[in-house]
Amino acid sequence: MKKYFFLIAAMATLPFAFTACSSSDDGNNAIIILTPNSEFKDEAKTLTFNTMPQISETESIRSIQLTENGRYLIRIVEDLDEPAATTRATSDEVYTYLTGLYHILEKGVSYRLDGFGDLTMKATGTVLHINIKLVNGKEINIDSGISQTTPGQNHTQATLNLCQNWTVTKTRLRLTNKNGLKLGRDFQGCNLPEIKRYIENNSDCRIKETFEEKAILTNIEFNLDSTFKIYYEDGTDVGNWRWDKESEGTLKYEWEGHEMGNSFEAGNGVFEPKSESTGWLTIDAVLETDGVDYDVTLTFFISVDQTLVQTL
Repeated sequence: MKKYFFLIAAMATLPFAFTACSSSDDGNNAIIILTPNSEFKDEAKTLTFNTMPQISETESIRSIQLTENGRYLIRIVEDLDEPAATTRATSDEVYTYLTGLYHILEKGVSYRLDGFGDLTMKATGTVLHINIKLVNGKEINIDSGISQTTPGQNHTQATLNLCQNWTVTKTRLRLTNKNGLKLGRDFQGCNLPEIKRYIENNSDCRIKETFEEKAILTNIEFNLDSTFKIYYEDGTDVGNWRWDKESEGTLKYEWEGHEMGNSFEAGNGVFEPKSESTGWLTIDAVLETDGVDYDVTLTFFISVDQTLVQTL
């Protein structure tokens, strides 16, 4: 499945690196972002299925993740060529993601996943018994192993600051080339086709991507289990992250199995908290058109998703 990460994951043709915006205008004061949805911290867990339960004739569940940010993420494997009960994960799997808010019915035991159904877990010795009641009335029973994050243990304040579900409120574009061409504009949210049109209408820089899917980026979520999610109006991307130089806010990320490096599949990032509920993610890239390099800088203004600041 084709993936995109921020704007450059859809635009870039060459490796890129994130760079931090100057903080001279804000000083160097340490900022601690308060985590409003702390009730979910102890509920974070991932269920992975080697024997995948089927939810329809062509769809089976590979994994269910409950994040400490109050969202669930279900990986659905599609169009299997053999029975789901004997199929293991392969790099050729075709999958999609279901996501939404979850509600705690009984701590550590039972949860309601909006738009999907109810999930109940009961441990007997080393076996975890799982019951899923789908919204369409179908009921699934299966046993599984479980991996669970340990929020609050061995996590630095920088990690706790980063690991939120962030809404992208604004995107700031800067574009230059060796001839001195300069473009700059702020966009509300992150509408990728709109940004592409602006670049192409005001420069010779051309972007091949048509944005037939995953066109409007809405949320970015970092989790304590070293995963991240990119939410679009029409899809989701999932990957892994780790700190590079935590004291400087730099991090590395990867998805689709790419090794950590300096490409849009596995690149470098900087996170700068700006207040108790806001921050910046800034990205630099080089786009090439007809032998001319264009330097692009995008700064994503992000704020803690207020839909999760509630008691469910």
